[in-house]
Amino acid sequence: MSILEAAIVKGQVVELYRYRNPYNPEKTSYEQVYPSQLIYADIAWYLLQENYKDGHLRYSP
Repeated sequence: MSILEAAIVKGQVVELYRYRNPYNPEKTSYEQVYPSQLIYADIAWYLLQENYKDGHLRYSP
């Protein structure tokens, strides 16, 4: 968690591994993102992120 917090503050790119994709189970891979915000809702943490390649925003559980 501290690595993500530091990357958010510094505006650094991080590399994440998407190990599960409920919409396309065969699409798991490494991806580079700019982490924007950590959100805690109910019982889980979510990450608001900007895709490094195309600039699209999304969140992931």
